[in-house]
Amino acid sequence: MVCLTGAAAVEAIARGEAFEKRLEAAFELPYIEMDAESRRIAAELSSLVCSAYLKTGLFDQRLKALVKKVVKLRAANAKAAVQALEKELAAGAEGKESATRTVIRRIDGIGGKQAKKLLSAMVKKLPGVAVAVFDVDEAKGKVAMYAAVGANSSIEANAWCTAAIAAANGRGGGKKNYAQATGAAEFTDAAMQAAEKFTA
Repeated sequence: MVCLTGAAAVEAIARGEAFEKRLEAAFELPYIEMDAESRRIAAELSSLVCSAYLKTGLFDQRLKALVKKVVKLRAANAKAAVQALEKELAAGAEGKESATRTVIRRIDGIGGKQAKKLLSAMVKKLPGVAVAVFDVDEAKGKVAMYAAVGANSSIEANAWCTAAIAAANGRGGGKKNYAQATGAAEFTDAAMQAAEKFTA
């Protein structure tokens, strides 16, 4: 422990107060910004010079609460996005079950298990549809791509994933009807663009 006095102590108190305000403000940010800010705060906390009470007590506890809120919002956002996608495809399927269509979406937090269940059910109901979902985990710096194609689609899921995730310096595998891959999160946009180009 380092004891500060005089001007250094005053500065440490000021830094602590500013950090506390920043941490509390993060709770009110939109999900995406909250997620990014929580990771920045976590990275900066270890080197922050302020009172031990604030650093190892209040800040640590509040940061854990912030991360917990991020996880909860991530799950809620994923659920809402999935419901929106299901509704969109259901609306477009009325009398057009055999129509050919490609859908590419980003749904953070969907996870591999839920993605496979959801996408497989979609293409079974709509055999002409090819669906790809990108799931970004900023904390781990990874992006996952999940792809499923119906029996009437000319697209092969494994080739689709391989081509798209290459733009994110990643790799993956699977079968013609379902595949998944993982790459670097920073290249998510490039991977999504590559996925669109592959099906053009």
